[in-house]
Amino acid sequence: MRGQIEVLDAERTRLADQVSYGTLVVTFGLETVAVQETAKDWNPGKDVDAATATLIELGQGLVRFAIWFVIVLLPLLLVLTVLVVLTRKAGRRWLPKREPAAPTKPIEGWTDQR
Repeated sequence: MRGQIEVLDAERTRLADQVSYGTLVVTFGLETVAVQETAKDWNPGKDVDAATATLIELGQGLVRFAIWFVIVLLPLLLVLTVLVVLTRKAGRRWLPKREPAAPTKPIEGWTDQR
């Protein structure tokens, strides 16, 4: 029995020494839930894909406009231009010509200083 007490006493002393050398690490801070939630859903590949799709849609829109311009608007503008030119020529031919305005008499005391 005395031997058991000495063994237990030695064990207690050894454990007390270990406790005195123990280190406790504590970190204080707030959880960054918003940052974690935002970072969780971010996918750079998806953003690159969306940007590329937008660029392609823009190019398609420009080509679509060019096609409509060449097929519809350009001929319409040419027809309207021809009609305007023909109307002006016909107006010059059939409308009476205007007489040039008679020169006016200079105002007394007025001098032309050029």
